[in-house]
Amino acid sequence: MHLSNTMLDVLGTAPVEAVIIYTWSRVLHMRNRAAFYLLMSSCMLVVVLTRGDAGTGMRFAYLVFTGGVLPFLMADERPARKVFVIALMNVAIMIAEVLGTALWYGMTGIDIIDYDNTRAHLGEFAIMHAAHLVLLIALFAALRQDILLGAALGTAAALVNFAAMILGLLRASKKENPLSAQLTSRVLFVVRMVVLLVVLVIALKSKRFDPLATLLPLCFMRLALMASELVRKKKKGVPAA
Repeated sequence: MHLSNTMLDVLGTAPVEAVIIYTWSRVLHMRNRAAFYLLMSSCMLVVVLTRGDAGTGMRFAYLVFTGGVLPFLMADERPARKVFVIALMNVAIMIAEVLGTALWYGMTGIDIIDYDNTRAHLGEFAIMHAAHLVLLIALFAALRQDILLGAALGTAAALVNFAAMILGLLRASKKENPLSAQLTSRVLFVVRMVVLLVVLVIALKSKRFDPLATLLPLCFMRLALMASELVRKKKKGVPAA
């Protein structure tokens, strides 16, 4: 599997930035949330698409602007609280990045994350960023109770869904008739999807659960399975599809 530099930047940056942008709007009351999303997303898009050519100065300017200046200017709260929340957010982001980098080093033994190393370790790359996202949500959850409850609901649903998938596969494997086994797998898949849909509807309708924090753990399970498959194929010398 060959991914371009831009695609690697998108995969490695966009999910994390999306969580960060969304969390900014939850921990600070923005004067215009739609405008905030638009400005932050536009800055992220420019940096991601020009990351390979961007110098240290441009990256530093982006971090200062999106991680401090823009949230401060667009938040409709007391200055002291804005400064406090901005400081907490940046500490959480820094902790997640340091631990994510440490995980990468522990899995690969490589201390430089460049494009060539990433292509050579796509499975580890996916695992690192999935863990990075989980850690970010956990740290951000300390700032809002609804994010914590949403993450807990989504994680519980993901674990139950995974267990049901394994049990379904085991049950289907015991069927002597291939058509019956296939039908059983499909029925159980539909049931699992309906249950996950109900969980998401509950998160959307209830103000106690943050919808995005509920959704992300459900996505992580799929990403983790894909990453483990990449690692397995790589160890066996099978080229990834």
